[in-house]
Amino acid sequence: METRMILLMIFTAVSGSFADTIGPEGDTYIIGHEGDSVTLNCKYEADSNYVWLYWYRQFPNTEPQFIMWKGARAEDGKKNIPNPNEFDSSTSRTSTQLIIKKSALKDSALYYCALWTDPVIQSDANENPIRPDNTSVSITEGHNITLSCTYDGSAYSLHWYRQTSGSTPEFLVLIRESDKYITKSTPPQAHMSIRLHDKQVYLEISSVKVTDSALVETKLYRTSALQELS
Repeated sequence: METRMILLMIFTAVSGSFADTIGPEGDTYIIGHEGDSVTLNCKYEADSNYVWLYWYRQFPNTEPQFIMWKGARAEDGKKNIPNPNEFDSSTSRTSTQLIIKKSALKDSALYYCALWTDPVIQSDANENPIRPDNTSVSITEGHNITLSCTYDGSAYSLHWYRQTSGSTPEFLVLIRESDKYITKSTPPQAHMSIRLHDKQVYLEISSVKVTDSALVETKLYRTSALQELS
């Protein structure tokens, strides 16, 4: 019987704090045989003892898809793996593994590992507490636009990211719910601002440029919602 090859790529990752780092360990291009178990590895550094490690995958011309999260350190034993028959994971104080139990051609994709260390309570595994108000927005160059997401419950902080084709998510700005404290990217995106009102978080972009065309992502705690700006 013919054995087909599976190509999986681990790209760079997103961390939840500027002091934290996470990235692929070993080969970033992994080739496996169809039907075999495949393990992807990332290493991380974090000051916090409350660590949540996430895995996403992205197929060409689509937004990243959530695969799972698993806690580490003080959060060891906590996890959300929606498809346990397909995926598993192991974590340590410095690493995370995504295990594809029985690889298939459909698993050929770009994979992201992500690290979040906000000291807040993890939301229920089956909930999506934040969602985009519009999933696709078109606008003429030079005009202003506001993107928004609605969220449930309380949040420690809410983040906006931007992802252009073939690149990793780029941090734009965040706002803390308790005191509305804002942290901007370095260097800051001068034409972008963030605000909160009645359980909605807004990203305001003035004088939109062609380079702003991207997938724009909001994050609450360690969960995400996606918007596409074209």
